[in-house]
Amino acid sequence: MKTTILTLLLLTTTLLTVNCSNNKEQKWKYEIHGYVQTSDGGLREAIWYTDTITLNNDGSIHYDNSDGSRVTIESPFILIDHSLDSTYINR
Repeated sequence: MKTTILTLLLLTTTLLTVNCSNNKEQKWKYEIHGYVQTSDGGLREAIWYTDTITLNNDGSIHYDNSDGSRVTIESPFILIDHSLDSTYINR
C-alpha cells in the first residue's frame, strides 16, 4: 500500500513539474547568445533578452534600453526569435 501511494505521489509530482515547465511564458521576443570582453582581455559568454533589435551593416546588432543607452552585440552571436515559438505571448 505504501509503495502504491509513493508511486502515485511521485508520478503526480513528475507530471506537474513537466506540465509547469512546458507552460513557461516567454517574456522577451529575442534571446541573443554571444560574448563580452572581460577586463583582462578575455571573452565570456553572455545572454541578452530584448523585444527590439536592429541589424547593422557590419554584422553586429543593437538595441536601445529604456534609459536611452545602446547595447551593441558584435558577431559572432546566435539570435533566437521567440515570436516563432508556439508558447510566445505578444505583450
